[in-house]
Amino acid sequence: MKKAILTLVWLMITIAIATEMSNHRTLKATYGMDVINNKTQGLFKRKILASNTKTSSEDLENSQYVDVNWDKDLFKLRFRGRKGGRFRIRRAPKSTLGEPWPLPQQYTVNRNIVFSLDNENFVIAKTLKTCDILEKAIQRYKDIIFAFALEEIHENFDNLLPKTNSESTSHVYQDTRSINTLRIAVKNSCAKYPSDISKEGYVLRVNESGIHLDAVEVWGALRGLETLSQLVYKRGEKFYIRQVSIDDFPRFRYRGLLVDTARHYWPKELLYSMMEAMAMTKMNAIHWHIVDDQSFPYQSKAFPELSENGAFHPSMVYTPKDIADIIEFARIRGIRVIPEFDIPGHTFSWGLGKPELMAQCYSDTMEPIPGHYINLDPSRNKTYDFLETLFKEVMGLFEDAYIHTGGDEVPLDCWRTNPGIQQLVRKLDNSWKTRETGKPLTAKAWNYFVNRVTSMVKRIGEERGTKKRVIMWNEAFRNGLKIPNDSIIQVWFGNSKEVEKVIEKGHNVIYSECWYLDKVQSNLQWPQHYLCDPNSRTPGFEKREAKILGGEACLWSEHIASEVAMFYAWPRASVVAERLWSHRDVRDIDKAAARLQEHRCRMLRRGLQVNMINGPDYCPPFSNVTKSKVKLADKVPNTNNDAKVPPKYDEQKVKNPEDRQIKMIIDQLKEDIPMSVKENKKRKMRLKTQQETVFTIMLFLPFLMFTLLYCFLKIKRSKFLGRILYKLSITNLC
Repeated sequence: MKKAILTLVWLMITIAIATEMSNHRTLKATYGMDVINNKTQGLFKRKILASNTKTSSEDLENSQYVDVNWDKDLFKLRFRGRKGGRFRIRRAPKSTLGEPWPLPQQYTVNRNIVFSLDNENFVIAKTLKTCDILEKAIQRYKDIIFAFALEEIHENFDNLLPKTNSESTSHVYQDTRSINTLRIAVKNSCAKYPSDISKEGYVLRVNESGIHLDAVEVWGALRGLETLSQLVYKRGEKFYIRQVSIDDFPRFRYRGLLVDTARHYWPKELLYSMMEAMAMTKMNAIHWHIVDDQSFPYQSKAFPELSENGAFHPSMVYTPKDIADIIEFARIRGIRVIPEFDIPGHTFSWGLGKPELMAQCYSDTMEPIPGHYINLDPSRNKTYDFLETLFKEVMGLFEDAYIHTGGDEVPLDCWRTNPGIQQLVRKLDNSWKTRETGKPLTAKAWNYFVNRVTSMVKRIGEERGTKKRVIMWNEAFRNGLKIPNDSIIQVWFGNSKEVEKVIEKGHNVIYSECWYLDKVQSNLQWPQHYLCDPNSRTPGFEKREAKILGGEACLWSEHIASEVAMFYAWPRASVVAERLWSHRDVRDIDKAAARLQEHRCRMLRRGLQVNMINGPDYCPPFSNVTKSKVKLADKVPNTNNDAKVPPKYDEQKVKNPEDRQIKMIIDQLKEDIPMSVKENKKRKMRLKTQQETVFTIMLFLPFLMFTLLYCFLKIKRSKFLGRILYKLSITNLC
C-alpha cells in the first residue's frame, strides 16, 4: 500500500512539471500569431508600445507590445503583456467622431467616402411646406452645424504608438468632393404643438448630390436636423461628413424627463438647458412636477394665496408668462410640456394657503392633531370646486392633451381617522373590494376621489375642444382602484411583470422604474439604465409594445439642488433616450460607450454643463468659434446634380480602420526591427520559460523532500543488509 502511494505521488509531480513545460512551449510557438490575430471585444483595442527613456537600440530591445482594451464592467483600461503582471487604469474609452446619438433605426455609413462642407457657401433650402417651427429650427441649426462641430479627438496614448507614414484613414480625406446644399422637404402642413400622434420619422441621405432631409411632419425634420448636426465634424480647419443613408423613427412615441421644481426651485434658464439637452437626444416630453409638500411655486390667478404662502420665496414662482415662455421654448423643439399636480397626497404646501381643503388627522382618542394636514379632503364638495377652477386655469396654459394627477403615496391612515371621510365611505357602493385588504374603507374614498377628478378633467377638456387623458402613478392600480381604461399608468415601482398586469387591464403604460436619475452612487452605472427595457422579451411582446407609450427618466430633487441638476441628469438621461428611440436590439455597451463619450463632449461644446459618464476623460476645447455664413433659400439652387438616393453600403464589409492600423504597425515592425533584436527577444522568451519551470519545480520540492525523508527513515530502521538491499529498490522508485 505504501509503495502504491509513493508511486502515485511521484507520478503526480512528474505530470505537473511536464504539463507546465508543455504550456510554455505552446505559448512560445503561438505568441507571434497572437500579436497579429488577437481579437478582444473591448472597443478600445489597440497595440501600444510601452515608452522607454533609454537609447533607441535599447528601446527596441526592451519594448513590449501589450493588449489594451476597455473593460465595460470596471470602466478601466486593461493592460495585459508578457512583461510584468496585468494592471488597470481607470479611464473612459476613446470617443467616436461624427456618430449620432441616439442610434438611428437604419443607419448605413460608408467610412471610406467623405465629403467636405464649405461653411462659407453652404445653402439650406426648403422644397415643400414650411412654418415658424421649421424656420426657427433652420436658424438654430445653421449655427450649430458648423460653429459647434466636434473636432478630431487627441488621444494621449496615440503618442505611444509607432508612427507610420500617415494615418490609416488619411487617404479618405485626399481629394474629397465638396457638397454645399441641404434640401429639406416636409410633406404635411405644420401642427402648432407636438402631440401624442406626432410623426417624428425622417429620411436623411448624404451623397455626391448633396444632403437631403425628408419628413412627413415638421417634427421629423427637427429630429433629422439634430442627427445631421451630429454627423458633421471638424478636422484641421475643414468640415467633413461621411456618406450615409438613414431611415429613422422612434421606437416609442413618449420619451420623457421628469423635473421636480417643488423640492428645489429651478430658474427658468435651467429648464431651458434641460430642454436643449432633451432636443439633442430626441426626447419629446418634459413631465413638470411643479408643486409638492415642500412648496407651491405655481402662481395661480384664481388662487394667488397658494404661491404667496406656499412658495419658498416670493421671487421663486412661475408666473403665467414664465410658463408660456417655457412652453414656447419646448414647442419649437418638438417637446411636450405635461404638468403634474400630485393629488390627493403631496399637497401639504397647498394647506398653507387653503387650509380648508385639507383633511384633518386625528389621534386614537379622536383629538385633532395640530397642524397635521397631510392631503386633500375627498369628502368635501368644495375640494372639487377648487380643483375644477384650478384645472380650468391650468389647461388654459398647458395645451397638451395629457395631464398628470399624481396619486402616489396617499397617507390613508390619516383618512381613516377623519369622521367626514368615514361618513363618505359609508355612503359609497360596497360592491367591490380592494387588493389592500387591511384598508378597504380609505381605499374606497381614494377610488371615489380618483374617478371624480378624472371625470372632471375630461369634461374640462371637452369644453375646450380637447380630448384629455389623465396620467397617474401606479399605486392606484396596485391598490385595486376602478380606474377608467383610458387612464395612463406610470409604473415607478414594480418590474416588467407590473407592466404586463397594467396592460392586461387595458391601460397604456409609461415606464420609469429603472430610470430614477436621483438614485445613483456613480455615473458609471449607466449600463444598467441602458439595458433596462420597458418590454420584456417574453411571449406577447408585440402586443405589449403597442400598449406601452414609452418611458421617462425621473430627476426628483429632494437631494439635488438646482445648481447641480444638469450634472445629475446629463448625459445619463441620454442613455434612456436611446433605449426609447432606437431599435430594441441596440444593446452593445462597448459600442454605445464610445458614442456616448462623443455625445458628452458634444453637449459641453454647445454650452451645457454636463457631468462625466465613463470615468477620467477630456473633451476638446474650442479652438476657434466658426461664425456661420450659411445662406438660406426658399428654392433649391440650380445645380447640375439631381437628387439621388445613395447606394446602400454595408458597414460590416468595410474593413475596420483600427484593425488595418494594427496590421500596418505589425508589418512595419517586422521590417524595421533588426534580426539581432528579434533573436534577443526569443532568447529572453526562452529564459523566462526556464525561470517559470524552475519556479514550478520549487513549488513541488517540499513533497519530493518528504518522500525522500520517508524512504531514508525506513532504510535506517532495517537490521539486516539484505533487508537494506531490498529497501533500495523502493528508494530507487522514490
